[in-house]
This record gives sequence, structure tokens and C-alpha cells, in this order.
Amino acid sequence: MRTRTFTNWNQVPIVMDLQTACIILNKSYDRLQKDAKQGKFPAFKNGARKWAVNKDDLLGYIERQKVS
Repeated sequence: MRTRTFTNWNQVPIVMDLQTACIILNKSYDRLQKDAKQGKFPAFKNGARKWAVNKDDLLGYIERQKVS
């Protein structure tokens, strides 16, 4: 599998597959898929029944994960 490196947030697609979100968050696919199924991660099933993530939802998730 080919991985893509993003050097700034503007390069991240508006809707990405779960694998891209895994790369950005440095988390395993299985972990994010499990969290998505449990409603803990903002992913959704697209028309092809694959997991996808909205860029704005991912950014919100990242903000909520920050330690205060």
C-alpha cells in the first residue's frame, strides 16, 4: 500500500478513507474502525460500504483529544 504524506492541512481531502485518517492520527485501522462502530470516532459508511471521514469532523475529533 502506498502512503501519502501531508505537509499541511490544506492538502488533506475533504472526505478521506479511514486509512488516511489512521495515517494522520497514527492509529491502527482496527482501533479507528472499532471506535467508529461504537460512535467514538466520527466516521461513516459511504456508498461503497467503506468507512470514510469528513475533514472537519476529524479536526473536531483532534481538538477534543487535546489534554487541557
